[in-house]
Amino acid sequence: MLMKRLALVGAGVAIVLAGGALVLDGLSNGSADVVAGAKPGVSAEASPTASSVPGTSTPSGSPTSTPRGSDEAASSPTGPAATTPAGPQADAAAPRVLEVPQPVSSGPVSLPAPEPLKALVSSPLPDVAVSQGKIVDGFPTDVVVLPVGTTVITTGVASSDGVLQATADGIVAVTPEQLLAHFQQSLLPLGFVSTTAPSGQEQQALALTRGNDSVNVTTSVTGTGSTRFTLLANLHTEPEA
Repeated sequence: MLMKRLALVGAGVAIVLAGGALVLDGLSNGSADVVAGAKPGVSAEASPTASSVPGTSTPSGSPTSTPRGSDEAASSPTGPAATTPAGPQADAAAPRVLEVPQPVSSGPVSLPAPEPLKALVSSPLPDVAVSQGKIVDGFPTDVVVLPVGTTVITTGVASSDGVLQATADGIVAVTPEQLLAHFQQSLLPLGFVSTTAPSGQEQQALALTRGNDSVNVTTSVTGTGSTRFTLLANLHTEPEA
């Protein structure tokens, strides 16, 4: 009996050892496949390549395609390259246009009417009179002022139709230019306007007018260097209309 039990135990141990050997053999084959890089159930053709991965560059030597938008931007005249640069250079190249001011239309400009001249003499006018060596009565001394230091030769007055005529002849120790300047300074403030009048040889003359009033002075140089003058004034009681 003992021998029979030992034989059965030996047979069971042999079966267990044989089964362990089979398991170890299967495990060794799987490790060899993993080391070779072939995973069970995974095909090599299904592995991703560099060209199919987004974000990777195309290998050198392969043809590259230009995006359509880039060609259109380069050939279009209205693209970024055709845009005129702005700034000081563009302002300097652009022609400057001067703005011409438009004329402003306005109505006719009317000047104020000048004030009427007031008469320098009034009625009654003096009768005809002449004086030697002095100023005659009725002489318009407030209008015609003789220079200080004048030696009066003759003076006279006459009147007709509202016009007073006064004459004077005298000598004064000034130059002809100074004498004429005296009459200008005394008559211009009254509204007279002076102009050079025709004169004879070695003479100077001056005409002063105010409306229809007038004063004419003619000068000449005496042998002593003084100036002799003759004066004729026509003054109206009514100013010129």
